[in-house]
Amino acid sequence: MVETLVVTAIVCLLSLGCALVVAWLRVVIVAAGAAPINDGRRVLVCGHRLERGKVSGDYRRRLDELARVMNADPEVRGVLLGGGQPSEARVGLDYLQSAHGIDPARVCLEEHSQDTLENLRHARNLVGPGTREEPLRIVSNRYHLARLTALSGTLGLKVRLHPADGRVFGIPGRLPATLVEAGFLCWFTTGRVWARLMGRRRMLARIQ
Repeated sequence: MVETLVVTAIVCLLSLGCALVVAWLRVVIVAAGAAPINDGRRVLVCGHRLERGKVSGDYRRRLDELARVMNADPEVRGVLLGGGQPSEARVGLDYLQSAHGIDPARVCLEEHSQDTLENLRHARNLVGPGTREEPLRIVSNRYHLARLTALSGTLGLKVRLHPADGRVFGIPGRLPATLVEAGFLCWFTTGRVWARLMGRRRMLARIQ
């Protein structure tokens, strides 16, 4: 982790920040271009850091959209991803029950992952090998979608991205979040290239 962070910092410095700008543009373009979709019987929601043991504002948006989708189609099943104590997935399910009356039998929980990459890896194991043929629908905030695209592609998952926060993406209000995501995306992309160039098998194994 430290090695790839250092390499990413060097790349950003040598490129005079252009690498980070390119990553930010990718985040914004994917965020602005995403549109809600209506197909997919299994809908995944990545966890989000809890605030004093309760769902954060961004996590609430994801869960509200999942509830809307589930209420519109009784065949849809939800998959909540995210660990911790208490787990993000468990707190998310409690919110779905209390705020939207969602039947917990329609929701599968994954309570061990600690970040988006682990979210997707555990999701791949939960839903089985058939996901390589049938795309998964993932609900998340618009600023998060570019990173999900990059990570899911590396893991061999076919996904369809469903934005959780409205039809219009307002850049000014989401500037801090998009910058953070650009940093993560730049770090992941640079780290992956570096691991391949240097033959870092342990690094590559973690993202495959």
